[in-house]
Amino acid sequence: MAGGRLSSPTLVGRTGELDDLDARLAALTDRGATTVLVAGEAGIGKSRLVEEFRHRAQEAGALVAVGVCTPADGGGLPYGPVVGMLRDLGRQLAPHESAELVEPVQRDLGLDVSRHAREELAPVGRFMAVGMAKTALFESMLRTVRSLAERSPTVLVFEDLQWADSGSVEMIDFLTRNVEAHPVLLICTYRTDEVDGGLVSHRLFAELGRHPRVTHIELDGLDRSEIAEFLRGVLDERPDWALVDAVFNRSQGNPFFAEELAAARHATTLPRALRNVVMMRIDELSADGRHVVAIAAASGAPIQPRLLSAVAEVDGARLDAAVAEAVERRVLVVSAGASTLEFRHALVAEVAHEAVLPGERARLHRRLAQALTVQPGLGAEGPGHAAVELARHWWEAGEWAAAFHTSVSAALAAAELLIMPEAHVHFERAIAAARHASEDVTPADLDWGELLFRASDAAYLTGETARSVELAQQALLRLDIERDTARAAACYTMLARNAWAVGQHDLVFDSFARAKSLLPLHPPSAALAGVLAEEARVLMLSAHYRDAIARCEEAIDVAREVGDRITEGHAGNTLGVCLVEQGDADRGIALVREALDIAEELAHPDQISRAYANLTHVLARVGRTEEAAAVTLDGVARGGSFVDVRLNSAGQNSAEALLRLGRWDEAEELLSRLSDRGAGSCQYGFYAVNSLPALRRGRFDEADRLLATAEGLAIGRNTLQERGWIHQLRAELLLEQDEPAAAMREVDQALTIGAGTDDEDIRAEVVALGLRAVADSALSARATRRRIDEDKQQRLARGFVEDAEGFARGYVERGSAPNPRLEALAALCRAEESRLLEPNAELWFAAAGAWDACREPYPAAYCRWRAAEALLAAKSERGRAIEAVHAAWRVSCSLGARPLQARVERLAARARIPLPESAAPPTLSPAQAAAEDLGLTPREVEVLTQLARGRSDREIADELFISKKTASVHVSNLIRKLDVANRIEAAAIGQHAGLA
Repeated sequence: MAGGRLSSPTLVGRTGELDDLDARLAALTDRGATTVLVAGEAGIGKSRLVEEFRHRAQEAGALVAVGVCTPADGGGLPYGPVVGMLRDLGRQLAPHESAELVEPVQRDLGLDVSRHAREELAPVGRFMAVGMAKTALFESMLRTVRSLAERSPTVLVFEDLQWADSGSVEMIDFLTRNVEAHPVLLICTYRTDEVDGGLVSHRLFAELGRHPRVTHIELDGLDRSEIAEFLRGVLDERPDWALVDAVFNRSQGNPFFAEELAAARHATTLPRALRNVVMMRIDELSADGRHVVAIAAASGAPIQPRLLSAVAEVDGARLDAAVAEAVERRVLVVSAGASTLEFRHALVAEVAHEAVLPGERARLHRRLAQALTVQPGLGAEGPGHAAVELARHWWEAGEWAAAFHTSVSAALAAAELLIMPEAHVHFERAIAAARHASEDVTPADLDWGELLFRASDAAYLTGETARSVELAQQALLRLDIERDTARAAACYTMLARNAWAVGQHDLVFDSFARAKSLLPLHPPSAALAGVLAEEARVLMLSAHYRDAIARCEEAIDVAREVGDRITEGHAGNTLGVCLVEQGDADRGIALVREALDIAEELAHPDQISRAYANLTHVLARVGRTEEAAAVTLDGVARGGSFVDVRLNSAGQNSAEALLRLGRWDEAEELLSRLSDRGAGSCQYGFYAVNSLPALRRGRFDEADRLLATAEGLAIGRNTLQERGWIHQLRAELLLEQDEPAAAMREVDQALTIGAGTDDEDIRAEVVALGLRAVADSALSARATRRRIDEDKQQRLARGFVEDAEGFARGYVERGSAPNPRLEALAALCRAEESRLLEPNAELWFAAAGAWDACREPYPAAYCRWRAAEALLAAKSERGRAIEAVHAAWRVSCSLGARPLQARVERLAARARIPLPESAAPPTLSPAQAAAEDLGLTPREVEVLTQLARGRSDREIADELFISKKTASVHVSNLIRKLDVANRIEAAAIGQHAGLA
């Protein structure tokens, strides 16, 4: 990983709180002064939130000043935050304004603002009574604040009030109650975990908190997705999901903790700064209190008082007093029902555990393990919990033989519950414990070959595919291949599956060949059927459908002969998909449904998941999109769950179906409820499908992040259905961002991956995007008068059209009914080609009709926009063009397809076509038109305007209030973006666009 930065450059996860503060700032003029108390534990992001708001408020024209409290022995520094705030104001105001507004308050505070002021202050400071002095000071501060607010809205921020002195608290109270109608926003931050119940909490957070002008914002931890975004900013790169999970679970969403954990991700201990923060309260405890905390930390879970009593070295009244002390100091809390004790924050437990010396720590874990072995009822209750607890304690105690056996039990318990990440961890611990043990250890209920086989399966299902390959190879070394051929064949089959997941294709088919060589054709066996079925699945996923069909038929014959129904269903499922892909829709869908019935009957989780996922896929593939969407939605209506093994994988395909149908809100709702975990390395699909509504609704940054995550998770998966699909989505995103050349590179990569495969659906989608990229590039070159090889572009486009028509024709030539979607894609390609030659509205209307037949409103709206564009360019049938514009606009608005909506509206503005809800036709300024035509930012349009007027860099700098160097950089970037040789050619483009 890269080194990253010390903190995230962008604020993450506080949109609601920022919007709240923005709204309160905007309402100051009408509603008068407001005080906001921003609360949260240490590190939760209060200061970061305030800093972001400070910038936004200043951009909105507000004056913002900040004062910070600092901790000191015996209480906070007298008026510390007020002093800091006045200094901040003095730096921002002009000297005469500072002398008029700030220095009087500074003098009343006794500050050395100038020699002259000090001489004037001396008598007052020496003889004024304390009460009068405070009144004068507060009135002086009030006058200053009101005077500032009369000039502009004013924001005063008091940070870390848990350390505030009483004077500052009274000042804030006074201002809150007396600023009244003036536009002043007071923001006070404090740590909820360090309010000690004294003056600060009593006056400010109790009495003042009840004032009608005071509101509260309580910051909670970030959620997992926000932590992922936060870590990307911290590390300056996309974090892997394992790091995100680790940091999220250990930090519980606290940004400061997450940042420290990310910085220390390669270390074996927690960072010192973090340890100091969370150790303060523990260090204040008595020896007995620290002992109780150490036991609770070693326990690792809410601890029963009886278990604490069994392990503690103190008892009776001393133990009760120690527990009470830890609770009073808010290190421990009593859980709901008062039955157990737990830490107020997970990291407090972690630091408390780390603070115990290694020998003492091991002894505590040993005592806990012994107590739980003798009295299992003292531990956590739940499926597999006892095994997991014992495994952890024996591991931490360094009792390796016991750790091995209990880790195996914990792994098997987790696997039984289908929680494979936990199973994987325990298998790995068992393997490591065996290495440490001074004696040979063997599993109690299974041999080493089986143990490693199951460990490999758990690693694969967790996404640790590289490790799953290693474990499968180790399992083979532990097996007697000559004598135990069936198990060895199963292990080679698993090795092939795992190797395919990491892209080791030579190892994949070599392993399948070895597996088959170990199993005789006669007599047939379930093991042989399993090998053939798994090989067929890999061929199918590689889009080699014809080879996969042959292998499926072999597998089904063998499975039926030996009565292996689950393998029969497995191979039938794969065969059904392949038949649909080759055009035999009815038979293929029937086979997938039959496979689903078998999987449900035999309650086989993996095959249930595959069958539901493949059923949604094949239904959508043949245009039965409503049925594809209903598979998941009906499953949920019947009481299913989105994390249910039956529905999660299918949910992604159902969401795609909903997107095609134009039910985008339903699709996003469905996607928001799905899990991002899939078997093996299939997690990429969750992020890939989520990118589609994001890019079509104009959330380009979000789509880019999702695709980057998908790309990282699909490393090694170099198939058209995986990597090729991601290239397809990336190409569409780049086209929406008006980057056709970059989109074309993605198209080329997808087509390279798809070369030689039997897949037609994805390749048809890709060539349609390729045609759009070719046309966009050519038209952009014409608009900017760049040279381009028109003949080459037209030959490329013609080839794409022939490919698309060939895909649609091949479906029919195999004896199948026409595939509506392939027909629509072919029609789209013919229409896109016409943009290079002579815009043909009829081709676009034909394509729109084809998409209507597929019940896909988004591409139909796109085609109607293009049809209107062609009619208007030809200056014919204006009435028909208006109808097409209106139809495209209504659909884009209803979908929330903002990029398409904006394109339709720009066309309407140019053609002076009033939209249905508009009283007058929208208009575009020359600058807006240039920005859209040339793909320029507003600032670049301003620079191009100056170039069109013949201005020099110095003149541009003076006109735009920027430095000459910045102006020069803008000009250079503009020349590069317009792909012209010099500023004269750039100026000509600007003049042609009407900017001069």
